[in-house]
Amino acid sequence: MYKLNKLTLRDIFVQSCITYAERPALGMVDDSIVLKYGELGGLGAILAARLKACGMGKTDKIVLLSENRPEWGLVYFTVAASGMVVVPILTDFNPEQIRNIIAHSEAKAVVVSEKLLSKLDAYKGMIINIEELASPLLLAEA
Repeated sequence: MYKLNKLTLRDIFVQSCITYAERPALGMVDDSIVLKYGELGGLGAILAARLKACGMGKTDKIVLLSENRPEWGLVYFTVAASGMVVVPILTDFNPEQIRNIIAHSEAKAVVVSEKLLSKLDAYKGMIINIEELASPLLLAEA
């Protein structure tokens, strides 16, 4: 077990990624996707750098619109650990409700799954495809 000086989500996330690097962190029930803690940390760093390069910073809001999948946890922890605000949206909402939440939250980006992309019909801001976040190419970089 490790000792933390501070108990922030970021500190716990980072320390867990280091301490348990080779252990499974998130995955699908059928094991089609399994992310180890070390991979989670590496992919999180890539996503955080991507958001920062696009002008996102602390307190900026990032919408998360996706069905339950390992990448959902990756996005949630990364955004929160980066000091940004996660705005998760229920997948059952219709496009108008989603537009209203995005507008009201003043989100600067949306992370969305391919399956739900059509619900963003009128959104003109930054869109990140959640399936790409754990692609084999990115896993090799992580």
